Amino acid sequence: MNSVDKVRLPARAPFVFALMAATCFILAVIVSPERLLSMGVMEFSLTSEMERVRALALLEIRIGKIALAIAGALLLAFVLLWKKFCKLPVIVRICNHRDLVHDSQQDNKILNSSLAVIIMGMLLACIHIAFGKTHWHPRLFELLNTEDGIVENISALLFLACSITSLATIAMTRPNVRRQTVMILFAIGFFLCFGEEISWGQRIFGFGTPESMQAVNVQNEVNIHNMFGVLSDHIFLLAMLTYGVLLPALQRIHPFWRSLFSLWGLPIASPGLALGFFIVALLQTNVIWRCYPPAEGIWIKEIRELLMALGLLRLLFEYRRTLSSVSGA
Repeated sequence: MNSVDKVRLPARAPFVFALMAATCFILAVIVSPERLLSMGVMEFSLTSEMERVRALALLEIRIGKIALAIAGALLLAFVLLWKKFCKLPVIVRICNHRDLVHDSQQDNKILNSSLAVIIMGMLLACIHIAFGKTHWHPRLFELLNTEDGIVENISALLFLACSITSLATIAMTRPNVRRQTVMILFAIGFFLCFGEEISWGQRIFGFGTPESMQAVNVQNEVNIHNMFGVLSDHIFLLAMLTYGVLLPALQRIHPFWRSLFSLWGLPIASPGLALGFFIVALLQTNVIWRCYPPAEGIWIKEIRELLMALGLLRLLFEYRRTLSSVSGA
C-alpha cells in the first residue's frame, strides 16, 4: 500500500552527515596497531604467537583505514552535492516509498521488552564473570566455559531458533518479494551460524579434522570461521554494530532512511534493542577486566555471541509483531 504523502528531504544536508564524515577521516588517520594495543583492542590477534593471525590483524587495520577514508569521502560528497543528490530519480523514488510495515515500525520507545531481555542477560553474564571462577562448582564452571559447553550450545540453539523463525516468517511477508528474500537469506545465514558454532557436529558425531584443514584452522576444528584466526569474530561484531546499532540510528535521523530500509525489506531493531546491541558489544576482554579482577577460563567472546544471538531472535520477534499488526489492520 503506497501513500501519496512525500517524505521530503531538508534543503540542506543534515549536519550529522558532515559530523560523520569528519569522524571517519579522523579515525582513518589516528587508528594504528599501537593505539589499538594501548586501548586493549585486538590485543589477542595483534600479539598472537601465530604469524598468520598477526598478519590478518594488520591487514584488517589497513582495510579498515581505507574503508573509513572512503566512507568519509562519500559522506562529504553527499554534503557538498546535496541538492543534486536529492533530485536523483532513485532518491525521489525512495522518498516516496511508504507502506503499512513502514508506518507500523515507527516505534520510538527505548524502554521496551527487548531491552529488558538484553539487560537481564547482561546481568546474568556479569554475575557469572564476577563470581563464576570462585563460587561455582568447578565442574559447572568447566561446562559453562568449554568447547560444546553450556554457553556455546545455547548460542547454537539460539541461532537455530533464529533460522527456524526466519523460515516461519516468510509466509507473513507475502506478497512482498524483497521481504521474502531477506527472510530466506536470514534463514540460511542463521543456519550457517548454527552449524559453525557446533563445528558441524564434529564432537557430537566424533569425526576428525581433515589434514588440509588442520594446517589452517586455529582451533583444529571442522569449521570455516576459525580458518581466519579471529577475523570472523571481528567481522561478526562489526556487522552487529552496523546492522543492530547504526541502521536503527540512521532510521531515526530522517524518514528517508526508514523509507530506504522498508523498500529493501529489512527488519530494523527498535531503539531499545539497538541500545541492547550496543551494550552487549561492550563485553570486551579489555573492558571487563578493568571492572573485575581477571579470572582465567571465562569465555567473554562466547558470552557476547550468546547475547548477540538472543538479540537477533528478539529482532525477529519484533518484526513478526509488526507484520501481525499490519495483517490485522
